[in-house]
Amino acid sequence: MALTKANNRMIDGASVNVLDYGADPTGTTDSQSAIQSAITAVGATGKAGKVFIPAGTYKVDSGITLDASEVSLEGNSAILDFSALSTGNAITVTGADINYSGNPYFNSVNFIQGLTIKGPAKGTSGTAGIRFTGSTSLLGSNDFCVRDCTIYDFQNGIEMGEVAYHLLFQHLNIFQCDVCVTGEQHSNTGARNVFYKCTFYNSDYGFALYNASASTSITDSILAGLSTVSILIDAGHLSVSNCDFETGGSHGANYRLLWQTDDALPSYAYINLIGNQFIVKNATTSPIFGIDGACQLKIYGGTIFANASSTGGLFGSTGTGVGNVSAFAFHIDIGSNPTENFGAATVETYIHRSTTNAISAVDTDASFNELSAYNSVISRNGIFGNNNNSVSVASTGVFTSIGVGTANGLLIVRDGTSGGMGLFLCDASAGVVSVSNAVTGLTTSYSGGQLGFTLASGTVPRTLRWTMVQTATT
Repeated sequence: MALTKANNRMIDGASVNVLDYGADPTGTTDSQSAIQSAITAVGATGKAGKVFIPAGTYKVDSGITLDASEVSLEGNSAILDFSALSTGNAITVTGADINYSGNPYFNSVNFIQGLTIKGPAKGTSGTAGIRFTGSTSLLGSNDFCVRDCTIYDFQNGIEMGEVAYHLLFQHLNIFQCDVCVTGEQHSNTGARNVFYKCTFYNSDYGFALYNASASTSITDSILAGLSTVSILIDAGHLSVSNCDFETGGSHGANYRLLWQTDDALPSYAYINLIGNQFIVKNATTSPIFGIDGACQLKIYGGTIFANASSTGGLFGSTGTGVGNVSAFAFHIDIGSNPTENFGAATVETYIHRSTTNAISAVDTDASFNELSAYNSVISRNGIFGNNNNSVSVASTGVFTSIGVGTANGLLIVRDGTSGGMGLFLCDASAGVVSVSNAVTGLTTSYSGGQLGFTLASGTVPRTLRWTMVQTATT
């Protein structure tokens, strides 16, 4: 890419400079027509090209449109000032003429880069910084990248509309919006869109995702200073990894880090949270992870700190949520606040706290169902069933075999009669070590070539349900 020293204008190939079409870098006059004319000129060449916007402030009183298969829009510390925009999109990305030939991935090199996009004001109804949309299964704003941009002062920072696929958002700052990113409800939209190393802050919502066919990935990003909800999702697939969540210092009492709803769609939301840090500074009376629709929520690692006065529970529902929550090696610091607060909702939970090695389940079968799912993975090491394994202990002080001989491994026990769970490390030569035991009167030991249970106290007869992951034998 060649630039002249005199005016920093691009002079190669199918690239054009908005200054050559009359754009005003001083922000005095409206540059909308000049920028749109430059975009049109690139499209008229019949091949993908670039529109360059040199440093400066450009007053843009109405929206501009570009075709995802034709145009890249590159700025050099350029500010597009849409303060006069009363409604509509600052930039609309459509697609795609070149895609019509049948290759929906032709435009994979096209991008918007190096721009600050300023809107009229936070809360201006019907405004968006960038909206991606299309018209048919091929003619969409597919395989487009937005990087190194700042977007602020809109109702929605970014809108992913119909036929918006394979979009990459990298190193963006989006703030002072009602919603930083909206995934709109369409029958054909939103697959495999990725947000990487972005910052979403000082807004009401970080994300609001409303499409059952969509999949969104957020990684290595920051969601901070959001006053209502960090991520709201109605349906679809969501993966969030290695992100920092920190609430705004003045968020309301109904704040949620994650809120899964059924506002528009009956479909499930499938959510994976991996290695994230969550911080809730102020008290919240609603569940921090709220499930008010149909949801499968999985958490792997990571940590959460919640204000000691947050009474809504870590996981919970204020509606009729269904599904399950599974959290593995999840570091939880929530004081005396409840972990689960689901009310009448039918949500199973399996939660392993990494700090205490404690396993809790509000549904009798939930923890065993999770272990059962791993049966094929660890079959060579052996697994003794799931929640169908049980023994009835008829008397206190009497050893009862569970019928596995002198097996070594990890034994999980649930008191099917009185409640409570226990976790034991079993080794035939070294004995049994109790890691966590909330079953009244229970001890586990080897006796007479068998592994089994003894109840020293509590109600009898009592049914003890168990699962054991057996270590390999030679």
